[in-house]
Amino acid sequence: MDDLPIVLDENGNILIFNSRKHAEGYLEAIDVANGEYVGYDGAGRLLTLDVVPRPSGSGRGESVSIDLAEHDPAHAADLRHKLVAALRDTDLWRDALEKAPLDELVTTATQRFKVL
Repeated sequence: MDDLPIVLDENGNILIFNSRKHAEGYLEAIDVANGEYVGYDGAGRLLTLDVVPRPSGSGRGESVSIDLAEHDPAHAADLRHKLVAALRDTDLWRDALEKAPLDELVTTATQRFKVL
């Protein structure tokens, strides 16, 4: 997954991660199993969020795995729409963002919704 960050949408609540490992560690398996998130990479490629058994030796239970669901960014418009909607209610909103390119929206959203 080359186009970071990872952007997760939880019913309009946007979370942004700098790495797949960080996102996988943050997410709870039960929430992923319940379909609470839709994930994208920074270019608008849809991500698959799966629940997998923990590797042997790392405890019992399940963990989360994130991978690309597509090679082309076929969901860039969806990601753009979600970022515009989420940013509209923040102190970072400016009218120019309505027509801003996706990379600018991702950068702006990273300033507001980044998970550290």
